[in-house]
Amino acid sequence: MVFTLAFGVATGLIALILFNSGMLANAKGRLQNAADAGAYSAGVLQARDHNFSAYTNRAMVANQVAVVQLASIKSYLEDAAETRGRMDGAWLDFQHTIHPSSSPMWSAAKSMGIDTVNSNFATLAPAAVTALDRLINAFEIAQQAHHVATVANMMLVADEVVRRND
Repeated sequence: MVFTLAFGVATGLIALILFNSGMLANAKGRLQNAADAGAYSAGVLQARDHNFSAYTNRAMVANQVAVVQLASIKSYLEDAAETRGRMDGAWLDFQHTIHPSSSPMWSAAKSMGIDTVNSNFATLAPAAVTALDRLINAFEIAQQAHHVATVANMMLVADEVVRRND
């Protein structure tokens, strides 16, 4: 009977230890899952922040390309106006007497108001460049605000997800 009682107590202690170990492993697994879910949620927010930065960077590059394109058009129009000024001289009259077939093409080109187009573009281009620069700056400010909001929100979201999963 003593042997049976000792064996029963030992079996009971082993069962209690196994039960407690199972409960600890279960609690550890739940805690690990909650921590993983919190880290994943914070990572998703950070990925969204990087996506926002990528989209706004692309928009800023497109606006900078537009600024360069405006500078290129301005240069082209200035060159066209200078070429027109040079071509209006005596050389064309001399060339027209040698090659009369070129007269209709040059007459059509002479009727175009390249000087007017050049001067109008020269007055409008700086305003467009200024507007594009302001838009680029707005994108930069939006990126910085989004970064700050994401950093502030990451801890709150991770904490909330851990609390809901725990």
